[in-house]
Amino acid sequence: AALLALARKLPERARRGAPILPIDRVFTLRGQGTVVTGTLVAGTLDLAGNDELEWRAQGQGAHARTLRVRGMHSQGKPITRAQAGMRVALALANVAVDELARGDVLTRGPRVIESRRLLARIHQLEFGTQAWTRRSGAQLCVATAHAAARLIPLALEREDGSLVPVRELGPGETGIARIYLDVPLPVWSGQRIILRAFTADFAQREGLTIGGGTILDPLPGRGQPERRIALAHALLDPDPRARVLALIRDAGSLGIDETELTQRTGVESLTELLGALPNHARVFALGHARWADAHLLDALIDRAIAEVDRFHLAQPLQPGMARATLERSLAADALAGHALSLAIERRLLRVADRSGSLARPHHAV
Repeated sequence: AALLALARKLPERARRGAPILPIDRVFTLRGQGTVVTGTLVAGTLDLAGNDELEWRAQGQGAHARTLRVRGMHSQGKPITRAQAGMRVALALANVAVDELARGDVLTRGPRVIESRRLLARIHQLEFGTQAWTRRSGAQLCVATAHAAARLIPLALEREDGSLVPVRELGPGETGIARIYLDVPLPVWSGQRIILRAFTADFAQREGLTIGGGTILDPLPGRGQPERRIALAHALLDPDPRARVLALIRDAGSLGIDETELTQRTGVESLTELLGALPNHARVFALGHARWADAHLLDALIDRAIAEVDRFHLAQPLQPGMARATLERSLAADALAGHALSLAIERRLLRVADRSGSLARPHHAV
């Protein structure tokens, strides 16, 4: 009764979206060839609709590869459809048994990636006797894979949900940390992790399992701790729109594509979500499926106008400033070109000659 009561409180596994199957066993079966088993932790496998899966292998230099599914079993019976939470066995074509290993992941789409650096919310169990610091090491277990990890605490999570910058996390404390792995592992946003003692001495004093947590960002960028803490706080928001918008704004003028948004937030239906953003949360498409904070455009337009005004003062006999030179002065990559196009559309700048030079509307040689 106690177990059933706990089970009812757990959120259901996500059955929509890409299937994710961490492999726990690999063997050869006569008449079937290479067979793998595992628990489908997300999504749905439907052999009638698509019989191919992408293989994300663990280890240095691993790459995605497409495998064909010949058949599927669950509880000893052949099936064609499996949902998250089910144990399944897959017979695979075009792969040898020694090419696969426990810890590899079968999936579809971009959500699962191989990464060796993570941003995570972690908790140290109460029985610990020493704080986690920048020099702390542990064994990180994720799905059926594991690797040696180094923990770098960034912030302590208070009871009200706020984050306070710290350099260590003590026993019983929860906080945000960057985690560096010695080899890349197949991981995804929202995946649970377990932290285990890395040395025998540590295990004898504190037990084998020392903590755990959740991956907030499987592909965090570089930056100051304050920036990482602010992003982590946003990624803790249960609203997927808030998480997506936080990453778009964190990307700045470079923008971020939909593949990276899916990988770093776990949100797969981005087209519908981006279209439903409120008016005050403006985003701007930089091209094919790439997004940036639209508020950055206004600042770039102001800078472009100031640059052109200075050019007119210094070169009054020139019809206008070369567009390529102006874009380089803004130093904002793709966003600069869109800002200039928008400035022309708003008649704040005009095309001055056949070479595409830009000038202010009132300027004349």
